[in-house]
Amino acid sequence: MLLQMTSAGAMGGGVSSAIARALGAGDRERASALASRALLIGIGFGLVFTIGMLAFGPMLLERLGGRGQVLAQAVGYVQIFFGAAVIPWLMNTLGAVLRGTGNMKLPSAIMLTSSACQIVLGGVLGLGLGPVPQLAVGALLAPHASAMMDVSDGLLLDAARLCAASKCGAMIDLDGLPLSRAYIAERGADRRARLWAATGGDDYALLAALPPDFDPLSLSLPSRTILAPIGTLTDGEELKLFDATGEVPLPEQLGYEHRRT
Repeated sequence: MLLQMTSAGAMGGGVSSAIARALGAGDRERASALASRALLIGIGFGLVFTIGMLAFGPMLLERLGGRGQVLAQAVGYVQIFFGAAVIPWLMNTLGAVLRGTGNMKLPSAIMLTSSACQIVLGGVLGLGLGPVPQLAVGALLAPHASAMMDVSDGLLLDAARLCAASKCGAMIDLDGLPLSRAYIAERGADRRARLWAATGGDDYALLAALPPDFDPLSLSLPSRTILAPIGTLTDGEELKLFDATGEVPLPEQLGYEHRRT
């Protein structure tokens, strides 16, 4: 809020009025010079916000009472938002320059469009809609997970990759796989259908290794988030499957293998 008010209100108002006075006096050269200097000032203030919050933001948030996971999430937000503080400063300064010339429609249209894009992109990136990983869920789970990855080439293949990177094995419960109602209606829920779901790919879900005592209710996860325990990590480097009837042989193809050139 402080950044928006200083860049769009205090600084923006001064820029608009100065340029409007210069143009009203017929001094286009002075108006152009004022616009150039305003952009330089905007870049400078943006860098001040960036350097100041990256350097002192964690200490400030801690002084305000931030602790533990709340503090970690707040620091992450500060690093992302203020890491690019020059962008809103430039956007608001350019909008002020346009308003000073008497053009109110273009800056209003730009702000409206950017707000609409923010809503759409925020929903897509946060909730993991379509082929986009569940970034918001991943960010919340990351402090608790010892390993995590996006599942896109097939659960079994990506689980094998996770185990290889972590130098461990896994026991995966086919009965624990969360299947949608549409999938069950189309293919059923027997062993064959579950094996197809575990190797088909295009899941766009997250595979995370979490401690046994992890409580998902301790996190403010997005609505409709499904956390399904599907197995355990084991010693060794072997991937095994089982269901209610016992051990299940691994299929020949664990997932989609990309061609290598």
